[in-house]
Amino acid sequence: MAFKFFTFSQNNSGGYYVQDGVVDQVVVVEADHADDADSRASAKGLFSYHSCDCCGPRFCGQYDKAKGFRSVKAAVSSSWMQSPSVVVHFKDGRVEKA
Repeated sequence: MAFKFFTFSQNNSGGYYVQDGVVDQVVVVEADHADDADSRASAKGLFSYHSCDCCGPRFCGQYDKAKGFRSVKAAVSSSWMQSPSVVVHFKDGRVEKA
């Protein structure tokens, strides 16, 4: 089975972006399918980051369960952000800035 790359774009919740070793403006997760990507993102703590009443959660799960990209580049280009800072979580455990 070919792995896919799934994009999690960070909401500017509270007026700032969290950028650390786990997350950045865009997080790309390599996974078998969308539910696996959500599970991996949850295990990394993406859904636990600060949210606010007016802006909502910082990260949301995959809304298009059929969507996944064949490359990190394609996943990043799918983001609405122009030239975002990106962290990639590979299935083998590697974490890289892209």
